[in-house]
Amino acid sequence: MVDYSTTSPQNRSSGWKRAHTQRSKRQKKKAVRYRTGRKREVNVQKVLRLGLDWGAKGLLAVVLMYGLFHAYQFFTTAPQFRISRITFHGNKTVNAEHLYTAAQPVFGENIFHADIEGVLEPIRLNHWVHDVSAIRKLPQSLHIHVQERTPYARLELEQTYLVDPYGILIAPDSGGYGDLPLIQAGTLGEVELGKPVHIDWVVPGLKAMNALNQLDAFREQPFHAVRYTSPHHLVFTSKSGQVTLRMAVDRLAEGFDNFKVVLEALQSDITKVRFIDLSFADRVVVRDEPWEGGTDTPIKKS
Repeated sequence: MVDYSTTSPQNRSSGWKRAHTQRSKRQKKKAVRYRTGRKREVNVQKVLRLGLDWGAKGLLAVVLMYGLFHAYQFFTTAPQFRISRITFHGNKTVNAEHLYTAAQPVFGENIFHADIEGVLEPIRLNHWVHDVSAIRKLPQSLHIHVQERTPYARLELEQTYLVDPYGILIAPDSGGYGDLPLIQAGTLGEVELGKPVHIDWVVPGLKAMNALNQLDAFREQPFHAVRYTSPHHLVFTSKSGQVTLRMAVDRLAEGFDNFKVVLEALQSDITKVRFIDLSFADRVVVRDEPWEGGTDTPIKKS
């Protein structure tokens, strides 16, 4: 038997196209489902790996914090870190007993928790102390460095005091500093140890004295004392008391330069000179007899 199809060639071609299109769509859907499944699988793996990483980091942080806590407990409570030795450096005049008394509260205290500032504060109150600092030396030592004030001159008031280069009143002069320059200030009223003395002419006066003493002419008999006289003059007296020199407060540098010119003219031979007046603007007065003029002017505290 022969079966003849009644479908036309055109219809058969359309059917093949529809079948091919449907098969392509099914293949694309399978490919999409495959790729989506792979992506989901990869994302799950990433999430798991990230979770494990963060979990490991969190565990490490907990272990580290636990270790730090116990280390802190050990360093702040262990007897191996209790202060058992305190040393002082730089103190020559400040009484050692005073220093050890100030440091007594931290003996036996933990070196990390000890109130070091509480030790340094009473030391700073000493008038001889310019500054003080402390260094912890593990495991049980504390080193304290004291910087003392250096007496620069003596200040003669109702009694004689020592002052440092900043004009700070250190302490009454109990002897032993006779070689320091003497500032004869007259009366200042009430003064306070550890505080600056406000005398405007003191610093320039001491600088002028130092410059004069650097000259060869005064190496054998340097100037040793300075006082203020009216009107606005500084009078310097040599250590031997044989030579007196007067300068104007507002022309110290000019007077010094004029005097160097006179020294060149005299060839630095002033062995017979007893009085030198550098207070004038255009001349220098040199005498071979002592100067008797001028009276001290009381200086009031500013």
